[in-house]
Amino acid sequence: MAGVDSMTDPPADNYYAPPTTDTAFTPTAGTLIHREGNTVVVSALGASLPPRCVRCNQPASKRLLRRLYWHHPALYLLLFIGLCFYLIPALIVRKKAVVEVGLCDQHHRRRMLGILLGWLGFLVSLAVVIATMEAYPAVGVCFMFGMVVLPIVGIVMAQVVSATRIDDRQAWLKTGRPFLESIREGVY
Repeated sequence: MAGVDSMTDPPADNYYAPPTTDTAFTPTAGTLIHREGNTVVVSALGASLPPRCVRCNQPASKRLLRRLYWHHPALYLLLFIGLCFYLIPALIVRKKAVVEVGLCDQHHRRRMLGILLGWLGFLVSLAVVIATMEAYPAVGVCFMFGMVVLPIVGIVMAQVVSATRIDDRQAWLKTGRPFLESIREGVY
């Protein structure tokens, strides 16, 4: 074949090549993403973050739709009066933001492990408490502690992004440091 060098010209479609992730991000109309200090600021009415992991800034392989809620931290003082005195006002005055975030495989596995640890840890601890409380009360008390601690550890492991403040128009999000540093100050 004259004029065609099979060693230097790549084939047009390589069906055996591994899939690539498109990291070019174009915000939708009206989407403003910028950084303020240690937070990423997005629209509270719905935002889609760039297709990078919000923890480590690697290309995202999974997308999650997160509904985040926030209320002023002073409302926690109502817990000293009672749980109902806190819950009712907190549910009434809380603000909501909807954000689509990306996760890499590693942080998606960590999130799934946290969910599994929280649920299974609680259920196994409950079963051990029921089975051993009469015969071995010390073991039962230890696993009662596990019924509280393991779901908390699972929630912390499963959390990928959190809201530090939400108002009627914007949400301030806490993300991983590498992702935060990739967002420049001002409008994205």
